Amino acid sequence: MSIMESAIKLNEVVQNIAREKGISNEEAWIEAIKVYKEEYENANN
Repeated sequence: MSIMESAIKLNEVVQNIAREKGISNEEAWIEAIKVYKEEYENANN
């Protein structure tokens, strides 16, 4: 996955978490990074 694809996917995760929890995108970033690492970084290794 390229850097651009990774950034887009991470942003999608942020937006999904924010929407699901009713919080701002800024508040969702920390959780989104954890989810992204678990789901996407480990899948690429």
